Amino acid sequence: FNGDTAAANALDDYEEGTWTPNPHGYWNGGWRPLSFSSGSIVGATYTKVGRLVYFKCYFDGMTISGSGKNTYARIYSLPFQAANNGYGSGTMISHSNAFENTDAGSFYINPNGSDIIATRYGSDDYNYARWSNTDGFYMMVSGVYEAA
Repeated sequence: FNGDTAAANALDDYEEGTWTPNPHGYWNGGWRPLSFSSGSIVGATYTKVGRLVYFKCYFDGMTISGSGKNTYARIYSLPFQAANNGYGSGTMISHSNAFENTDAGSFYINPNGSDIIATRYGSDDYNYARWSNTDGFYMMVSGVYEAA
């Protein structure tokens, strides 16, 4: 405690807010936004302290309509652009059936970008994860990264 009041101890660079996750898939030679016939993305919030950004969201009962099923998975529109200093970010997926391939790994945040890229792992596999064909999929995502 460095002062007599709470204001004297406030962080100079602190922010809380909401963000709008924008799921994309890759087809016809490009990244395109997904369309959903059901479900919602809830709890999409962030906290920024200095250059560190913590974010989270929950995909609840999502059913992809149109061409996005079984396409490579990304989420665009993080609240801040990531620093361009390597892949030093942590993103966690838990409680999920959002991917077609059962060896879905985790997301990483593109340096100097504002997107999260889904990877997969398994026996000799390092490719991208694909969105699920399952109707009503769910996924919790949280992570932390350094803002530019």
